[in-house]
Amino acid sequence: MFGIFHPIQTPESVTHTNLQSLCMVGPVFSNLDSNFGLFKVITLPNLRVVEACSIGVWPHEDFKAFLRRSKCPLERLIFRNAVFLTDRQRAEYATLIPSLQLIVEGEDTTLL
Repeated sequence: MFGIFHPIQTPESVTHTNLQSLCMVGPVFSNLDSNFGLFKVITLPNLRVVEACSIGVWPHEDFKAFLRRSKCPLERLIFRNAVFLTDRQRAEYATLIPSLQLIVEGEDTTLL
């Protein structure tokens, strides 16, 4: 799915039981906010791969809540092109999902 998305106005929850891969690319136009609230409203219990590209500041707290809510078997979390993630955030993902493979800008690191 491609499109320009705007911040979610109504917090209706959405569950998609079959989606296994989610790829998000940051705003094409620099004046758009890349954190449009997606992780606050979706539940994806079968999600295995998330890729984020050019997002900027990653919605870390929303994403952690999303992972807890979804209880998905996430295998890979991929960040490319200006997605900012701290060492503390990496460690928190390792705690939530010990077998998670984290890939940052071509760096392939399995968090143990």
